[in-house]
Amino acid sequence: MDKRLEPIKDLEFNFNKEMKDLIFDLLAIQQMLNNEELSKRERKQLEKYKMQLVDKFRYELQALNPTQVAIARAFLYGKEK
Repeated sequence: MDKRLEPIKDLEFNFNKEMKDLIFDLLAIQQMLNNEELSKRERKQLEKYKMQLVDKFRYELQALNPTQVAIARAFLYGKEK
């Protein structure tokens, strides 16, 4: 683990079944994008679908873990300045 993340390493996040499924879908899509010869149209559609899944994951993460997300954001944004 990156030493800079040490202060927030003990944050515990809750994941529901939908989030776990989204992670596997995102991994599969990323593999397709990396390994498959896709037309520009297919690639664009797949990337758009991937972003929709990322947005769903973010929404679920925030809904189930509002305090943890707030702590992580405050820590990460504070480190950038």
